[in-house]
Formats: sequence, structure tokens, C-alpha cells
Amino acid sequence: MIRNKNNYKEMLKNLNNKFGKVNAVFANEYIKVYIKTAEEHRDMQKFCREEKIEFYVIRPLSERPFKIVMKGLHCDTDIEEIKSELAIALPEIEILKVGLLKNTRCLKCGEDHRTNQCPITTPQENPKCINCGTTGHIASWRVCPLFPKIKPTKCQGVNNPKAQREFLDSQYRRQENISYSMQTQKLIPRQVELNSRQESEFNPQTGSREIGYEKEFLGFLEGVKVMYDTLKSIPNLIKTISELPMLEKTEDVVNHLIKALGTVANSVSNVQ
Repeated sequence: MIRNKNNYKEMLKNLNNKFGKVNAVFANEYIKVYIKTAEEHRDMQKFCREEKIEFYVIRPLSERPFKIVMKGLHCDTDIEEIKSELAIALPEIEILKVGLLKNTRCLKCGEDHRTNQCPITTPQENPKCINCGTTGHIASWRVCPLFPKIKPTKCQGVNNPKAQREFLDSQYRRQENISYSMQTQKLIPRQVELNSRQESEFNPQTGSREIGYEKEFLGFLEGVKVMYDTLKSIPNLIKTISELPMLEKTEDVVNHLIKALGTVANSVSNVQ
């Protein structure tokens, strides 16, 4: 805000000569001057002091304090306690120093301009590599010795699906110098063995094929049947054995067994 005096035309002329076209509006005895940047604001204050122009400053928005209304606080809350709670420690920011600035290089000709601004619009037979400097390939050729190597990240480990697919491909990769006939010859002995085993295990009575452990189980059942038939033909032996715990003396047990065995021998001879 500049005080409006009789020489306001000369004053505005000096401001326009110093700062270009100034946006000024008359307001009674003052002239409101609107500044765009904070730097122009400081320069105009300095100019007014040097020219002894009366003015006063309305603080810009960047320098005005924030007005905050806090609701729900008790009336006895200490103000200093609120200030200490609102204080925020600013983090330390590390300023990086840039010491190496590289110029833009073209992928087609290797000159100092962008690739989309290159005057060459047709494919080149012998392009120049901007990495190694040789001709015959461009910088995006992965076989180039100076091609940037991509470092694997944490997600590109063994559990990565892409790595698992590559591992499976390497496990089931096609074998070289092996024909189909050579591979089938390896399977012939195995097939002959399977056929012979199936023929030996064929049961003509049941019309089915039996496995080895089924034969053993059938043999066990036949043995149990023979034992059962034998004991069934000699019922007195089972009865005699069941009476042994009732005898107290050893002599009585032995005599009872001898008598029972004699009876069994007579029964067997009669059966024969």
C-alpha cells in the first residue's frame, strides 16, 4: 500500500520503469499495488525505502500465521502443554551433490541429441554403439560387452514363478542325438518282463490274474483248513487239553496226556 500524493503519476511511472507494468488500484488515499512473486515484493520494499516513498506492507499468504480452532478441550487445559504437543520436529534432509552430468546421446548415430530428434530416419547397415563405441550393433543389443546388466531383485529368487518355469524346462529338456527307435529299444526288456509276469500269474480256473501275495494267502488258508479237518476228526484231543488245568498234580497231568495221546493214535490208525 503506497500513500497517494499529488505526484502519484510520477510515482507509478517510476514503478513501471523499474518493475514493468504494475497492477495498481486506487483506494482513497492509498494505492494498492499487487505483486506476483515474493522476490518482487522484497525488491519493491527496497525501492520504496530508497526513494523515500511512504508505504506499509500487507503480509503475503506465505508469511501469514495459520489460524487453527481446536474444539473439545477443557477450559483448564494448559496452553504450554498444547504447544508442546503440537511441536513437530522437522526431519533432516540430506542434500545430494550431483557431480557427474552426462549429455544426451542418440542411439542411432551416437551424437549429442535425443534419438527422436536424429536426422537419420532410415535403418543403418552399420550403426554405432554408444556403450562400447564399435560399429555393427546398437546400444540395445544384449550381447554387447558393455550392455548394463540387470541385477535380480528379491522377488526373482527360487520362489519366483518365472524361475520355477525355467527350472522345469531344464529338467524336461529334449535329449540330443537320441532317436525314437533307440528310446523304444530301451523299453522292450521292461515290456517283455511285464508280459511274462502276467502270463505266469494267470489262473485258468478263475479266469483272472492273481498277484503273488494272493497265492501266499490262499496257501495259508489251505493249511488252516487241513489243521481244522484233522482236529475235527479227533474231538477227544481238544477235550483232553481243556481238562488239564483242572488237575493239581503233575503225575495226573502226565498220565492224562498219555492216555489222550493213546486214544488219538488209535483214532488215527482207524481212520487210515
